[in-house]
Amino acid sequence: NHLRNAESFMARSTDRGASWTVEKLQVPFGRHLSCAAGNNDMIELADGTLLLTMGMWFHLEHADEEKLPVEMQGVSDYCLRSTDGGRTWTEKQIDARHGSEVHLLELPSGKVLAAIRKQRNVRLPGDPEDVEVAMRAHGYNPEYTGFEEPIDESTALFKHLALSESTDGGRTWVNERRVTGYEQCSGELTLLGDGRTLVLQYDHRYNDRFAYAGVRARVSYDLGATWQPEEYILGEGENYPGGVATPDGGLLTVCPNHHPRDKEGPIQAVHWNPIPGAHAS
Repeated sequence: NHLRNAESFMARSTDRGASWTVEKLQVPFGRHLSCAAGNNDMIELADGTLLLTMGMWFHLEHADEEKLPVEMQGVSDYCLRSTDGGRTWTEKQIDARHGSEVHLLELPSGKVLAAIRKQRNVRLPGDPEDVEVAMRAHGYNPEYTGFEEPIDESTALFKHLALSESTDGGRTWVNERRVTGYEQCSGELTLLGDGRTLVLQYDHRYNDRFAYAGVRARVSYDLGATWQPEEYILGEGENYPGGVATPDGGLLTVCPNHHPRDKEGPIQAVHWNPIPGAHAS
């Protein structure tokens, strides 16, 4: 787990990284006791507003979690807003309950997309008695993938990537929907140079009948409204990817390698292009 802290700090440079100053963030905790920004995101919108995603918990030490009511266990990820260059964070909008490691992307239209790791291991009233029923409702499909998750009392009912969107600069978020299968998280969005092709790159956490664990991707030709059925296999060895668009219309995806067998491996930089076709016209 990422370390949880009662305080958070930001490093700032005004000389392209030659020197840095560190400032304590005034995080609006509310009733939460701790926060962490590991594998989260900060972006600057076109109007200069900063958005920072951050996980928050109702407990500081992991051992204290079980002492809380089940509805207060787990993590919620919030999107904080700053209009003064990150010196103060006065607003906290998105509450991605049982969501963490949120990555953001602003589209040319001004809409902001959030790629959210959704995961819940605790059982809540109303959950199906059969855990596999809940898992299948959220993308678990062992007949197709050939992967079978060991199921016990701690197995996650869901563990996938979801997209949410904001049309008011991160103040409100709507239309959350699942976009990957079970054990496919966390992920990052990249907009290609044509301004309409969106690529979601994510950590695929198990060996299936197609390939080993590793980085995979899906493509949308309508800015995330729908996603093509193809799944691209980019790198072997599970870990969190990142990507940037390239001038030739493709993208460069960085695939850190932490292989479940070898434990470590090279960082791969994969230069690739989604398959062109009628659905891209």
